[in-house]
Parts: sequence; C-alpha cells; structure tokens
Amino acid sequence: MRAPVSGPAVLGALAAGLFGAVAVATWAGPPSGIRFNHAAHLRAKIDCTSCHLGVMDPAEARLPLLETCTGCHKDAPGANPGKQALARLAAEGAEPRWPVPSVRQPDHVFFSHPRHVDVAKLECTVCHGEVVNATEPPRTRRMSMYACEGCHARHPESAGATRARFDCLECHR
Repeated sequence: MRAPVSGPAVLGALAAGLFGAVAVATWAGPPSGIRFNHAAHLRAKIDCTSCHLGVMDPAEARLPLLETCTGCHKDAPGANPGKQALARLAAEGAEPRWPVPSVRQPDHVFFSHPRHVDVAKLECTVCHGEVVNATEPPRTRRMSMYACEGCHARHPESAGATRARFDCLECHR
C-alpha cells in the first residue's frame, strides 16, 4: 500500500515543474528565433558598438534593431537558422525580441559606458569577457559592486577610478 502524498510534497513537485518549464522556455532561445553568435561576429572583426549603438549614445537602442542587423545581413540566409529568422523578421517588418540584457544593474546604480570606454579606454571584454566565445546570447547576471571596486582599485593612476572608490554618490544615485 502506498503512503498518502502530503500537501507540501505536491506543492513542491508543482513548483519544481513550473520552475523547470520557465527555465526551458527562458533558455530555449530568444522569442525572435535569433541565437545571436557573438563569437562569429567578433571573429569577423565587427566592433561591439556597431550593433550595440546605445552603449555610447543613450538615444539609441542598446540591443540591435532590425535595421542594424539588415544593414549587414543583406544576402539570402542559406541554411543558417539565425539568418533565416532574421530574414523572416525582415519580411514581416518585425523587430527582433532579444532576451533580457546579459548584465543588469540595480535601479539605484548609475553606470556610464562612455566614461569607461571613451575616457578610460577600456575594451568591452574587460567587463563582458564571456561574450568572446558565446555562440548564443549570454545568460543574465547582476553587476557586482565588488567587481567594480576591484577594477577601480587596480587603477590608482586614474583620478576617476580613485574618485569612484571613495565617493558613493559617483555610482549610487
């Protein structure tokens, strides 16, 4: 004879099933069907800001719009599923729906890409190194104050890096 199943066990099983379904849906690929291959684009010597215009100009989108993609991808898509999905979006005039950005910062944190790229002359890979080998959009991770502090501590020659280490309001607003 089987033991009766308790309420908490049923709820736990349902929660695990729901979590699994959400995880599969989340990582099954972006809703637009494009698994953006950063590694291939970087091997082709395409600069990050060619696609991520809004990183340097807040008036622009941070993630590429259809017009940005089709500016380079004009040829027939062939057998590449990502290029086929892009061609389908272009035919429909629909914008790509990208997954949540890979690096999220808390709402109270101010971060300036221009300050780090233009002024400090940092390469994108200093903070986004994982995309060099990424064949699909990277998973989301939160910015870490400790990672920022560590980098700033390694650059005492920079007045900006030193100021940010000692003035909380440089980043926390």
